[in-house]
Amino acid sequence: MTEKKYSSLGFELRGGSVNPSLPLLFQIGVADGVNSEMQIIYVGMSRDGARGPFANYDDNLRRMRDGRPARNGKGFRQIHKDLDIALREGKSIVVELVRNVDMDAEPLAAAKKALQRAHGLKD
Repeated sequence: MTEKKYSSLGFELRGGSVNPSLPLLFQIGVADGVNSEMQIIYVGMSRDGARGPFANYDDNLRRMRDGRPARNGKGFRQIHKDLDIALREGKSIVVELVRNVDMDAEPLAAAKKALQRAHGLKD
């Protein structure tokens, strides 16, 4: 059995068999309780591997709650606001690595859009 990993804010981090150092797709899901179905609310991509999905969302939420600016200096996106609401409502949040992307064979943005469509999400 694989030990579960959590961020400092309590996001469950699921790596699966994805290589965390290569370009990848990830998804963020929210669930009301232990046995409830996870609803995917965001699909993202990372050229630099798992650091972004596993650390940056957590960091941005702490910044937002502390009244500090977003990491990118442009402001917080809707996903940060949605995650903050979910945490305040006591929901479980899962950041899951979906798959690696070979950028020589498939553009990362195109792979992200295909996964978004599969979950009925928009960019």
